Amino acid sequence: MRYRLLGPLRVRDGTAWSPIRAAQQRVVLAVLLAEPGQVVSSDRLVAELWGDQPPREAQSALRGYVMRLRRTLGDPAAGRLVTRGHGYELEPRPTTRDRLDRECRPGQHDGGGGGGAGALGTVK
Repeated sequence: MRYRLLGPLRVRDGTAWSPIRAAQQRVVLAVLLAEPGQVVSSDRLVAELWGDQPPREAQSALRGYVMRLRRTLGDPAAGRLVTRGHGYELEPRPTTRDRLDRECRPGQHDGGGGGGAGALGTVK
């Protein structure tokens, strides 16, 4: 599974790029992708979503966002979004290398006017 991190957040399942439409799901996925294979606490995700003023039912809302994100990501063999204690982890497939590769197209990381829109982060 591949993920576009800069520009519109998209997920590639091997055949096509699909957008993550809901802003809350994009935030959750972006934070998890920034720390692949690491547990991210639900408190941190709440802080990323709402800052210093989370709603009273923030933990419940977060669980709903994660549930919908799991549906959007689809095939569990491609990478699993799992609950670990009081947090979540995006696990790479067991057959893949556990690292995050970042690739930038020429001209888009050096002020060439691309604004980073073509940068690609891939969990392999």
